[in-house]
This record gives sequence, C-alpha cells and structure tokens, in this order.
Amino acid sequence: MIKRASSVDAPVLKGINKIAAGFTIIETMLFLAIAGLIFAGLVAGTNGTIRQQRYKDSVQGFVDDLRDLYSLAENTQVLDYDGTATCSGSTAKEGRGRSGCSVYGIYAVILPSDAGGDNVEAYWVTGLDQAQVESSSSDIAFMSKANVSTYTMTKSPDSYQAIEAKKHSLLWGADVAVPCSQIERAFGPLTDGACGAGKTMGQRKYGTAIFIYRSPITGSINTLTYSTQGDNAGSVAYNMRDSGQCLGSAISSFAHDDVSFCVTTGAGMSDGKGVRMVTVSGNGNNSNAVRLIEADAEENRCNK
Repeated sequence: MIKRASSVDAPVLKGINKIAAGFTIIETMLFLAIAGLIFAGLVAGTNGTIRQQRYKDSVQGFVDDLRDLYSLAENTQVLDYDGTATCSGSTAKEGRGRSGCSVYGIYAVILPSDAGGDNVEAYWVTGLDQAQVESSSSDIAFMSKANVSTYTMTKSPDSYQAIEAKKHSLLWGADVAVPCSQIERAFGPLTDGACGAGKTMGQRKYGTAIFIYRSPITGSINTLTYSTQGDNAGSVAYNMRDSGQCLGSAISSFAHDDVSFCVTTGAGMSDGKGVRMVTVSGNGNNSNAVRLIEADAEENRCNK
C-alpha cells in the first residue's frame, strides 16, 4: 500500500521546496557583502605584512652592509697598480706594477640620503708599505707616518684617486639617522627641535665615519669612529670622502666609541612597533661588533 502525504506532512514538504528553490536576493546580497569584508580584511592584512617585511629587509640589509666592512678590512693587502700611482709621500717601487702602497683598512661614511650619496660609502685606506715606515709604539703613530688616506697619488701631485670598496643605499627608500644622545655626546645640547636641550630620545640625520683597520703592529682588526653633522659639507668625514683628506692629520679626532644608527622608514613601509637601532662597537674586531636592537628594547634610543 502506498502512503499518501497527509496534511501533517505538508509543512515539511513546503520547507524542502523552499530550500530547493535557492537563496533569495537579500540572502545573496548579504553573502556578497560579508565575503567582500573578509576579502578586504585579508588584503589589508597582507599589505600590512608586506610593509613591515620591507622595513625588516631594509634593516637587515643595512646590518649586512656594516658587517661586510669587517670582512673587507680583514682582506687588506698590498696594492698592485700600473706603476704610475704611488702613495702620498713615496716614490718607492718594488717591481713592475707595484705602487709602494699597502691597504691598512676600510674607511666608511654612513650618510643620510639627503647628503647626495649612498647611505654606506666605503673606501680602502692606503699608506706607505710597512717596510718604508719607521716602527712606532702605537697604531695611530704608525699610520700617521705612513700617510694613510683614502687616496693614492697619481702622476700629478694634485691629482688623487679614491679607491672605492663599497657603496650601497638602504632598500625601499629607508634612511639612516643617529640617536639624539649620541649627537649630544659629540657636540653638546642642541636646540633644533628634533634633538632639543635635555632630550635623550629621538633621532636626527647626522653622518658618522667608521675606520676599521688592521693594526700594523699586532695584525688585529680594530675600530675607530667619528660622529659629524650630516648637513655640514665641510666636516671631517665629508672632506675625507670628497677630497681625500689625509687620515693621518685627523685620526686623533677618532675614538673607540660605540656608534648607533636609527633606520627610518620609507614610502610603502611600516616600522611596526617603532624604529630599530643598529650599533657598532668602538672596540669591535669582527663582524659581531654590529648589533641589531629591536624597537621595543630598553636600550633603543631612537624612539621618542
């Protein structure tokens, strides 16, 4: 016997028919609206992640650049030129193609982008071959006698040739500055707003010079630093970079002081919790002298 649908079953059948009929216009619009919000949230989250990753990549690239300076300094050697170049103060030749010059280390200037160059500019520091220099009791005295500089003499006494070792700028338009406390340590209290009197946090665009050299006496790697105003083209650091000023006459201004850099963001970047700080130890003798300090670390002096 076939059982027919009774009046009791009718509501159930009506519900089934309604489901089979599909979504209403309102339900479809509601679904699309929710899906759009979810998609927009995913896109915003992805963009935020990309912006933060760009900043992290810029900071890490800067750290790698500074650490690379130590690798360069460790590979110092006697220069081999075409026989026309000599170090300042020397005409000595030791065979065809020899210049009578030795490489003592790396001189690097860390600059803000508005200084008109790369953020990291490094040059070989040359001087007389050690055999031509009377021995001294200290590295600085020895290098002063060796006339160490960022240039070599060519045929003309007034012509200089800088020996480039490395040039690089930060990725994605990031930039470098230095903490206010470092500026005040070097120059005393400033009243320019960004680093006003009494301020120890925050940063300003200043330049810093780093001299990483192999001791002519012990053979060990050493670090000397010098802080200078980034907007002063007549400063020691800029003169050494732009006109090959002899390090021997200014090296006494350098010290074994730690220096720090604030890595600021560029367009399309996000620093998340704040600006990260990178330090170079004034007593550094290898790439471990370069340290990355997170934005929320207590020793980070870049964030207000």
